[in-house]
Amino acid sequence: MPFKGIYKGSEIIAPLLTDEEWDRLKQEIKASNDSLIIAATGKEGYLRKSSRGLKHLAHKKGEAPLNWKPESWEHLMAKEIFLKASIDAGWNASPEYIGHGWVADVLAWKRNVKIAFEIQWSGQTLSVTQERQEKYLKDNVRGCWFFKRLPVDPDSDINLWQGSKEIPAFKVEIDDNENMYIEFENNKILLYDFVKMLLNGGLTFSESISPTKDKVIRLDYNFYEQPCYRCNRMYYRYWVNNSFYDGEHYASSKTVSACNRTVQLNEVLNEEKRYRFEQDIYNEAISICEENGFLLAKIQKHYNRKLGKFHFVFCCPSCKAWIDDYHLEQNELKAQNLLRFQRKIIIDSLANVKVDCPHWCYSKFHED
Repeated sequence: MPFKGIYKGSEIIAPLLTDEEWDRLKQEIKASNDSLIIAATGKEGYLRKSSRGLKHLAHKKGEAPLNWKPESWEHLMAKEIFLKASIDAGWNASPEYIGHGWVADVLAWKRNVKIAFEIQWSGQTLSVTQERQEKYLKDNVRGCWFFKRLPVDPDSDINLWQGSKEIPAFKVEIDDNENMYIEFENNKILLYDFVKMLLNGGLTFSESISPTKDKVIRLDYNFYEQPCYRCNRMYYRYWVNNSFYDGEHYASSKTVSACNRTVQLNEVLNEEKRYRFEQDIYNEAISICEENGFLLAKIQKHYNRKLGKFHFVFCCPSCKAWIDDYHLEQNELKAQNLLRFQRKIIIDSLANVKVDCPHWCYSKFHED
């Protein structure tokens, strides 16, 4: 249902009228020979309130175009929220704004920035969303989408559930009191507050997340003993698992990012096996070996010509013969009589690690 109409040459936006203005205008239209014209269709209409008290316009009988489809109350409510939140945030705003090949539920603009807000309560595919977004971009308008169900396409590189800079999209929920909200960073934020925050620069896009500094995590250390290939001295090497045994099953160690997102440590430790050489982890390995009388490998910096950079490697504590990543991995696959130790440690250096995770977050927690 439309919000915008024309009466006696003046623009009328239904939800922005006070109750007094609404009643007065309704009486004036009734007593006048002038018609209220619905801006979107150019047809005659009238003022109407929904059963939920939502102010809007409706076509007079026989005036609605053949392809005209009524909007759900959820769609109507979201449009009203977009409109009022934009104005309250200090932006200009207009509902049902017609552009070149597009119509925005609400267009908000301030100086040279234009943002089109779209509520999609019925189903819409990702490809259609992309097509509509491209039309906005051609007019230098940023489209911002709110869905009842976020569209998914396994063949597309765009993942709206995770977060997309190209298509900002958020899932709208409704509580038992019919309040619309966004579940964002483990918080429920009213849609009105979310839109204001977005317009005031409170949201930003980040390609990665980092574990918060000074977090205690639980790791499994796996030690195995093998001889040095040069001097045959037996010594211990190790790797770490991000999981730990809680007495019944293995659980995954995790911490949180600055913007309160969960960071599974396997995203850091398994994908970046070199983390065994981090000083915090190695220091704990030294303590374990001292407690158990193990001779532990030393670590040293080695230049990798293939990678063109320095990295750390294990080396024999006696003759300093070092072992490359390939042979280290082969030794681990063949390792027997593993000795496992569980430890709680603080890994300060994790704060410097970035895990790929495209997402929207609060600007004050921006991680890039």
